[in-house]
Amino acid sequence: MSTSTSSERRGEKTMTKVITVHSNRGGVGKTLVAINLAMAYAKKGRSACLIDLDFRAPSLSSTFQVDQGFWMNNFLEDRVKIWEILVDVTPKQVINGKLFVGLADPSLEAIRSMAYKDKQWETKAFRKLASLKSELASRSIEYIIFDTSPGMLYSSVNAVACSDTVVVVTTAEPSEVESTKTAIAELYKAFDKPTFVFMNKVMPMAQWEESEEKTILEKFSTVFKAQVVAAVPCYCDVLNSNRKTIYTLAMPEHPFSKTIYDVTTILSTVK
Repeated sequence: MSTSTSSERRGEKTMTKVITVHSNRGGVGKTLVAINLAMAYAKKGRSACLIDLDFRAPSLSSTFQVDQGFWMNNFLEDRVKIWEILVDVTPKQVINGKLFVGLADPSLEAIRSMAYKDKQWETKAFRKLASLKSELASRSIEYIIFDTSPGMLYSSVNAVACSDTVVVVTTAEPSEVESTKTAIAELYKAFDKPTFVFMNKVMPMAQWEESEEKTILEKFSTVFKAQVVAAVPCYCDVLNSNRKTIYTLAMPEHPFSKTIYDVTTILSTVK
């Protein structure tokens, strides 16, 4: 597959960065953020790869409805090479960038089987996941986005361990704030990973005042002891949209899309 990017054509050295998007529970918008981050990088002329590691509730296949011969499950089992899994889903609207996806098997049988993997399988899966960065870097992939399972499952912990940067998606709900604080202190910092917080559905849009955003970012950055890069209100259209809608592609001027683009800029500067 051809993955020539605008940076290559300008003669720049391509650096590959792995970004894990995680959350402590489902329903906070983790996958929404992961999809839109990957698409935003492609729209900005970068080569991005979105990897589904949410084996308990895989959902990327409902967004990217492509012919899939093999799955990420098969890759972690060392049955296939990563190049046999990745599918080029670059939209026509993307001029200089590329977007590839590696999907998890959404079948009920596969989901059930992932719940009964032993330690030996988990060790092999970790080694395979750890090899991804160098393999994809060899084809000039610049950004690898891991969409993980929520919570502290082994696949999520492995993803954090293999990443360069972590984006944890949360809401402002008190119990969610507390669990996110714990994860930052006990998991992400333990792996010494630069960690950023994306706060979603902070409050109903009817109550949102843009002038409050800076205060919210500063307040919760202190609470989490990590930089909060986004505070997004609950947009009804985003909440009610189907999974096929990718806002950074279809509606780049939407406030949610603009926030995503701002976050990609921040993440791009992390060493």
